[in-house]
Amino acid sequence: MIEDKRAEASADLASTKIVSRIEYLITNDSAEGGLGEVKIRALARNYEITNVDSKSFEEIQKELVEQLRIKKRGGNNNIYDQFLKDTNMGEVVQLKSLIQEAKDKKIIGIKKGQGTARTWYYTKDEGKGPVYLQSIINISPGKNDIQELLDFLSANPEELKGLTNRVMPEPITA
Repeated sequence: MIEDKRAEASADLASTKIVSRIEYLITNDSAEGGLGEVKIRALARNYEITNVDSKSFEEIQKELVEQLRIKKRGGNNNIYDQFLKDTNMGEVVQLKSLIQEAKDKKIIGIKKGQGTARTWYYTKDEGKGPVYLQSIINISPGKNDIQELLDFLSANPEELKGLTNRVMPEPITA
């Protein structure tokens, strides 16, 4: 019984340390050991925070911390470990960031078809809603929209280059 309480206390302390470390990385400047604004904005897009470019850095920091807490409460027990891995700004993180920025700028969007059919399109915002210009990829029924586009862009470098050129994101550096 005493050993169970010690193990539980040790696990709780380890979890608290990870959360504290992540919140420190998010809320402190890179000169202070934090991630810095460019990376935080990219990571926020990666975690599907919308309209990152139109929000203050402080708003982004707050939303990112809260988004991680929501995902943890929602049962994603590995979210903090995943976030720490994502801070390395690997290819998937950069692609997700690019996709979110393209969605925010209304460069891409999903058009629903008959039944469960959905298609990613290049779009143009005419003020009354999107105008669908060119099909990018059909989404398989039951599949995750973002994952389908990620897989497609990873396998098609010319399409990735085309989307990148349309979005023209700020380069992400370490």
